[in-house]
Amino acid sequence: MSVEYKQVKRRKKRSIYIDRVKLSEEVTKDALRIREALEKKQEIPQISNYVAESIYKIVTHLAFSGNFKGYTFREDMIGDAIVHCVASVKNFDPVAKTRDGKPNAFAYFTQVSYYAFLQRIHYEKEQWAKMAKIKSSLTIWDVASNDALDPNEQATQILNAFVEECSGYVIKNSQKGTNEESD
Repeated sequence: MSVEYKQVKRRKKRSIYIDRVKLSEEVTKDALRIREALEKKQEIPQISNYVAESIYKIVTHLAFSGNFKGYTFREDMIGDAIVHCVASVKNFDPVAKTRDGKPNAFAYFTQVSYYAFLQRIHYEKEQWAKMAKIKSSLTIWDVASNDALDPNEQATQILNAFVEECSGYVIKNSQKGTNEESD
């Protein structure tokens, strides 16, 4: 009589990529140094290398999470978040209440990064909407009447305008068909 055993897939143990306690201590030191320099109206000191590396790791790990995976402008999001985090080091409050009563710079920078990502996404959506509005308002004749362009660029713009008009026509007609069917 033989006994069969099922192999159980074990999850890979996640490695801790940032020491939360050390990061909080380093950020507290940096925040105090920056505040003192601002009070004395001196040049603002640089943040420590450990804090800078930790900010980079936090931001890149967050950028590859499921919430932000599919965006084409991810590098811009990462850059914005790093700038926001570095600028907000001086605002870190080590006495702020947390669940365990200890300062948590990891959570602080994660929140700053998250909101920087949302801000970039909002900005990119606005830019895309403006571009779409401009493209929809152009006609083939507007583009063709522009003599300042080189012929290749003019041909490309005419073709793009034509494709835009055709795609708008197809979308409008397909919407009419669905409305008629529902009536």
